Amino acid sequence: MSETWQEIIDVDYTYDCPTDNYLDGPGVESITENYNGPARLVALVDKETNLVEVTLREWEAYDGRPGRANCDNVVIDCSVNALVCEVLSDYHNAHLDHPDLNSDPPEELREMKSISTPDGYTEFTWHYPIHPDELYVEKQTTYEDGEWKLVRNTNLIQIGGGEGADQSPATVWSEVRRQRNGMLAMTDSMVSVPDGNASFSERIQKVVDMRQKLRDMPAELASIDEIFVPSSFPPTDILKQD
Repeated sequence: MSETWQEIIDVDYTYDCPTDNYLDGPGVESITENYNGPARLVALVDKETNLVEVTLREWEAYDGRPGRANCDNVVIDCSVNALVCEVLSDYHNAHLDHPDLNSDPPEELREMKSISTPDGYTEFTWHYPIHPDELYVEKQTTYEDGEWKLVRNTNLIQIGGGEGADQSPATVWSEVRRQRNGMLAMTDSMVSVPDGNASFSERIQKVVDMRQKLRDMPAELASIDEIFVPSSFPPTDILKQD
């Protein structure tokens, strides 16, 4: 352990962030971020796969706990590899996810982007810039021949069920139709009740409109990337009203 094991650093770094289509956007923008945390981290790297099994603070790695026979302890200099330290540690700028309460009205500290959908359908949204810990897959980080390799996250891994998941259009739409048919069946009784007072009838009309949106999904969302279709159901807030 170094003599300055308690040292905390504050350093800027840059990374390429997709500008559209969430994690799979072809266009990227260079983003400057800040790492504020331990000057050194210790990664336990599997000797055969070169994958990082766990990352410790320097004082944790040498506090007397048993080591892992299958791993090498690799010290990461965060002043040199700030992006790697950001991905492998929990020193993230999570405060950027919360509104600036000091502004009037409160403002989001990061831009909100979305996948555009036709009127009446929910839009998939995400904060921009995307944090490195969301943009890269921590568990797939490797260290080999003195080099760190970060693996970019994808829409399939993050929201599509992971690597190996069947995200073919037929499979996606089969599951969407199953959910849609369940929602239609659940609301059948609501639209078959005789009209009551004006406010009741207004609510029923909104349910009728929602049901039509459900039926129109295949046509209305045909141009949406299939990975975002399950997030694009029409809002169902009307069903939560007393």
